[in-house]
Amino acid sequence: MDLWQLDVRAHKINAAQWERKLKWLDDVWCGDAAAWLKTFGLDGSQATQQQNQKLGSIGGGNHFAEVQAVQQVFDAAALAACGLDKNSVVLLAHSGSRGLGQDILTQHIEAFGSAGLLAGQ
Repeated sequence: MDLWQLDVRAHKINAAQWERKLKWLDDVWCGDAAAWLKTFGLDGSQATQQQNQKLGSIGGGNHFAEVQAVQQVFDAAALAACGLDKNSVVLLAHSGSRGLGQDILTQHIEAFGSAGLLAGQ
């Protein structure tokens, strides 16, 4: 997950207008991942249909991107320490690791069981 402050003031936002402009983000890409990778000099021969469907997306499941505005500040010092301005719009994104996260979790469970991430320490 990551949070970025945008160069947009919250009071300047028209949510309905932004939603219409960003609606295209919901579209699924129907291209060929192998061909696209080759344009960058990468070997795309192992690209699967699943990778084709996810290329250019934020992922699936609980992955999301949200444009947000701060409504209430509970700790002004913490907000300032993060370099955030309560009057600006932020982008919060949670995206997939395209299998890397699952591989790490699987290896951890194989090595330490399902006792949690601190078990390996």
